[in-house]
Amino acid sequence: MKNTKLFPIDPSNLKHIKLLDEFEKECNGRTPIGVYQEEETTTNDISLELVLEEKEKVQDICHIEGYKDIKSCTISFVPKKKKKRKIVSMATSYAIDTLGMEEVFFKINPEDKDMLEYLDSNEYECLGDEKGSIIYLKEKQM
Repeated sequence: MKNTKLFPIDPSNLKHIKLLDEFEKECNGRTPIGVYQEEETTTNDISLELVLEEKEKVQDICHIEGYKDIKSCTISFVPKKKKKRKIVSMATSYAIDTLGMEEVFFKINPEDKDMLEYLDSNEYECLGDEKGSIIYLKEKQM
């Protein structure tokens, strides 16, 4: 994991935009989940794209949306066929340790069987179906 980096997207960084374009091509034209924010906000809302890069190539991406005051966020992922997605545990740690969240929810496409299996086997709590997505929860350990 020497050449592995996890970082939020900077929409004004041309290198980040190029990396996202390359990743989008690999994901059959699917665009990243969220909307890029033009600037850092001082509001209560959190909305960012988190990128996992290895050897100067985007390996995976997720979107984090949440609220600072209630210390809760939801993470959603670009659909991707891969048994083990390193970004899941790294995004969980980022949300809890860096953003200070106490509850991290995951919104998963029911057709993403690999992701569902991964979450089930790694102590993420399944909360069931909500509007066509399977919701999981990971709480901060005291």
